[in-house]
Amino acid sequence: MSLLKKAPKDVSVTKGWTLTKRDYPPSKLRDATNEEVSNLKKAANACVENIETIIGVKLAYNQESLKRLDDLIDSHWGGMNPPEGFKGEIVVMGAFLGECINGNLGSHWVYDENNKMFGVQHEKVGTAFPFNKVEKRFYIGRTNCLETMYEAFEDALNPVAS
Repeated sequence: MSLLKKAPKDVSVTKGWTLTKRDYPPSKLRDATNEEVSNLKKAANACVENIETIIGVKLAYNQESLKRLDDLIDSHWGGMNPPEGFKGEIVVMGAFLGECINGNLGSHWVYDENNKMFGVQHEKVGTAFPFNKVEKRFYIGRTNCLETMYEAFEDALNPVAS
């Protein structure tokens, strides 16, 4: 099953990054351009539309939908077995994860020039890379669920007083 039916062809989020790459050069971040942000939003919308069309589940841009997306990964792809040609799933699901964080927690899209990947950045939290998170989710399984990235941002913004 592929979610690529409506994914924009001009969105390349990892540009050659693989899960086995261990040594990353230092990040050189810049804000994503308006065109890049537009393309990332299109990819996120493609995730919502395709999941609804193919599976009949309507996702919203919130934490609850990230739980639902994790459940769908488990039920439709076995949780740890990436589908053949699954880079398209990384694009649309990673964009969806990033848009959930951006829309609810006030972060924004950035591009890492050295590592050739998009991320989400918040001035109080730092930078995270949702496309890497999705790829790890497919390889590692539920222990690396998508919601944990959202929760990490949320927890950093709302620390519990001790």
